[in-house]
Amino acid sequence: MQKSSKKSSKQSPSQAEDFVEDLRADPTAGVQPTHAGPSSIHSIPGREGKKAFRLAIPLGFGFKITLEWRVFQILILGLGFYLWAAVTANDFLYLLAAGYFVALILGIILPLLQVLDIKAECSLPEQLIVSEWVNMRIKLSRIFILGPLSAFMPIRSLRVTANLSRRIVGGKGAELILDPDPLLVTSLNEPSWLTLPTPRLRRGIYFVEQVQLESSFPLGLFWWSRNVKLVYGKDREPMKVTVHPLVLPISGSFLFQLLALRSTMGLSNSSSIIVPQSSSVRSVREFRPGDSIRHVHWPSSARQSKILVREFDSEQLPVFDLLLDLRASWKNQEQFEVAVCLIHSLMHMGHRLGIRPDLILNPPLRTLVVQKNLMFDLPQMPYGLEFVSELLARVEPVPSSIDNLPEPEPSEEDQQGDNIIYSANNTRPLLTIIPMMELKAKFSPSRGDHMVAPIDFAIIPRNWQDEEPEAKSTRGRSGSKSHSPVGRPTNTRVIATIDAEDEFVTL
Repeated sequence: MQKSSKKSSKQSPSQAEDFVEDLRADPTAGVQPTHAGPSSIHSIPGREGKKAFRLAIPLGFGFKITLEWRVFQILILGLGFYLWAAVTANDFLYLLAAGYFVALILGIILPLLQVLDIKAECSLPEQLIVSEWVNMRIKLSRIFILGPLSAFMPIRSLRVTANLSRRIVGGKGAELILDPDPLLVTSLNEPSWLTLPTPRLRRGIYFVEQVQLESSFPLGLFWWSRNVKLVYGKDREPMKVTVHPLVLPISGSFLFQLLALRSTMGLSNSSSIIVPQSSSVRSVREFRPGDSIRHVHWPSSARQSKILVREFDSEQLPVFDLLLDLRASWKNQEQFEVAVCLIHSLMHMGHRLGIRPDLILNPPLRTLVVQKNLMFDLPQMPYGLEFVSELLARVEPVPSSIDNLPEPEPSEEDQQGDNIIYSANNTRPLLTIIPMMELKAKFSPSRGDHMVAPIDFAIIPRNWQDEEPEAKSTRGRSGSKSHSPVGRPTNTRVIATIDAEDEFVTL
């Protein structure tokens, strides 16, 4: 199968903002009319009308045969003429009965050869962003299974249908996103391309698993249907489109609310400084192994009867990490999408400024509940913006129904891995998002007055692990523990309350 290696063009932030409200008001807004590739391909107008009797019989391996009512009429007539001919010894009636039976035989064989003689391929971009739509391009060509005899069997009146589905949590099913009317290929003498445009897509993973081919040519008695799977690569994976979250502009004014900090990442002591020090003393803290004796504040040490050292402000932008809590009590899907979009935009802003924040999930990325239900098809790639985009395209709130999976005991390697949420020596502040439960009335030109669920954009200060959280584990509605390793420190500071994506620029 073929797959387009050219990625979809990314929208600029200003263009992306224009789509946000329209996308919420009508997820199918912007659907383009069905294109007809070659002149022999036409869209069949509608599926409604008088429903005749049809008997569909699945045969397995993607094949299905459908019998029209006239099949039984012809069979009854053929048997009737045959019995009449046997009684009257009339050769003409024998010939007439044989004609009915030949029509039934040809009517069941010829459409089967039609659908068997077709090969289907698909071309799709690998990546899109929210609010973009994609053209599903399907290539149909003949296999010529009968060799030279295939020239006497032209392809006529072939109906083609291709669906687009979005993966749901757990990967055990999919919701249908695009269910177009079938296209009619009146003739297929050379390879032809069919184009099916999709609606504007929201964040997630989309599949085009198969194309359905139907034919009853030339007699219209039996309908043969064949499902052709569309796979890509040596692994025979289904055709897939990954829709990444939007990246919206953020001014970064909130950085001035972060204190200068120190980090031990990759170093051997807790006081190694990753940015130049200034002469401005911010505070004093207890002595740690590796601190310089020159930084000891002796008057404070004498008063407290313990060794205290001075901490200095940084002369560069403060660094931070990001925490996305999948176990939080999200009010609705719209609230969660705003949070994911904000996380994605902050990651891009951090990399643009050289901060290189880490993204932390709760539950952590390596836990069974996340790997089995959300990230089982996460591609193997080095940590970076592309990896974060792939990860955020798959995250969903963790429902209580899948949050009770037994977790294996974490190994020492897992505890020291990239999930710094377990690191007691982490001194980076965490930027996190806290969903609010109350709804708020909001007006927009495209939707008018509507209700939204705001989110709090908050800072969990550095050294938050040393403080007592309000609750290390909470009990959900079902009575099971959420096992949250974070809790919420008492000095968490809310930076802003956000209603929608258009407010990101004020942060």
